[in-house]
Amino acid sequence: MEISSQEKSFSYRPVIPVVNLEDREGSFQEVELGMPVNSAIQEAKRCLRCDICISCGQCVEVCRDQMGVDAIHLSYVDRNSTSETDFHRPSKYCIGCGSCVINCPTTAITMQDKDGIRTLRMCGAEMARHQLVTCTSCGSFFVTEKQMEFVEKHIAGKNKIKYSGNLCSVCARKNAAENLIGDFFVF
Repeated sequence: MEISSQEKSFSYRPVIPVVNLEDREGSFQEVELGMPVNSAIQEAKRCLRCDICISCGQCVEVCRDQMGVDAIHLSYVDRNSTSETDFHRPSKYCIGCGSCVINCPTTAITMQDKDGIRTLRMCGAEMARHQLVTCTSCGSFFVTEKQMEFVEKHIAGKNKIKYSGNLCSVCARKNAAENLIGDFFVF
């Protein structure tokens, strides 16, 4: 079930209608009347999907320790941490690299690229949404704008790494090979 981070963070348990106290006296009628459909849907959206997320913490570790992004804060995963679960944090800090998706052993975190937008979800709740960058050579989408900015920032001033611009990995390899062949074979 898809749900926004806003709905996930600020969802409250719906009130179940009950038979009033005066009508209960001398009756064996069911006290709780049940929920209307819209309230039942609201209640179902509150589910944290503990059956999918096993609280292994691999998403938090790869994001924080290996990528250096620190976009995911889940108090139920990082029990020694003073930070609380924050479903809004990824929308601000996530770069859309997908490292959390790759390292999740249960596929609780998913990533979808559609119509130039990359959406990351955790147990159905949208964590982040990013605009994808188009390869200047082949025109395919290949990386998020935030990830591109992150890479550019981290390779700035490092002479040993050549940045090939907005090229996907396939086109970058092809471009590098053409440049290499051109250096060896001068016509």
